[in-house]
Amino acid sequence: MTKQRILQIVVIVLMVALLTGALVYYNAIDKIPTTDFEEDSGDDTTDTPPGPDDDFIQPPTGNTVGKTCITYTMRNVFGSETTNISDLRGKVVVLNFWGTWCGPCKAELPYFNQLASEYPDDVAVIAVHTKYLENTAEDYVTTTYPGSKMIWTFDDTLSGNVDKYYTRLGGVGTYPMTVIVDARGVITHHIVKSIHSYDELKGYALEAMAQE
Repeated sequence: MTKQRILQIVVIVLMVALLTGALVYYNAIDKIPTTDFEEDSGDDTTDTPPGPDDDFIQPPTGNTVGKTCITYTMRNVFGSETTNISDLRGKVVVLNFWGTWCGPCKAELPYFNQLASEYPDDVAVIAVHTKYLENTAEDYVTTTYPGSKMIWTFDDTLSGNVDKYYTRLGGVGTYPMTVIVDARGVITHHIVKSIHSYDELKGYALEAMAQE
């Protein structure tokens, strides 16, 4: 057999092999469902993922965790200004309902004062004094917490000598009570008991900050 004949046979074998491979490949492609493919738009750019708040829907107003916190304009203990948490959107708000007559309230206040000092740009801590013995609040705060970064306010009274904002936020006669609201105005914690350490309070506040 001549070299030319051998070369012709090799070429024929290679062509047959290529043809067989092509038939197998295209037959396999035809069996793949078209739903497994996405159409190419021809645009090489990638859409920016939505931000964490792009799909946020403001919950209805209420006084329980997950609801948009009820707002109320409170009188400040010092001066003639007022405070409303609606003006503090963008910060975590910690509402602590207390009274000078309440031993457990006074015991936990240092934790709130420390939180206000550590996170002045991220957290607004509001200490809301009950109407009961409100005349003692100014002297107590001036003596015990000079230079405090907390916001000190008074509650008002409903009929029957019941504290108004405290009641609207679910209070039923137990002090202290703490309500924590995230930067969007949504309640993240509703605590009707004493807080026993700074780490406990800070943990609640950090959880609320994480909701931003």
